[in-house]
Amino acid sequence: MTPLNDKAYFFLKWTATVFFPLFITLLASVWGALAGYGILHAELGILIVAILGFINTFLGGLVGASTSAYNKQQELAARQQELSARQQESLVGQQNSPAGQQELSARQQESPARQLDASGQKPDIEDGAYTPKRLKEV
Repeated sequence: MTPLNDKAYFFLKWTATVFFPLFITLLASVWGALAGYGILHAELGILIVAILGFINTFLGGLVGASTSAYNKQQELAARQQELSARQQESLVGQQNSPAGQQELSARQQESPARQLDASGQKPDIEDGAYTPKRLKEV
């Protein structure tokens, strides 16, 4: 089962946990009082309350199944994120190894324009020489 969208989930949850229990209690109380005076038949009231209880149980099951599907989906997403983080750590570990450092230094030598100078600024290329970018005065 796929999880319900938020609006449907919260509506069903409210209906199953708040509305139906209160409504069933109200109906049973009023019906019982009226049946005591002979206005309504008690057996019919018991049947209606039982049917509403069954409907409420069904709605509670839907909410529970949707919650379970949502939790499984979140757990799967968390596992995928953890796996991705482990792969990133593995790549960083490879870069810290001697072979990884050699590859990194080879990349840096290929593109010196991407490197930062000592002041932390990207260099400009002017007449074949690397000079730091100058800040414009405002």
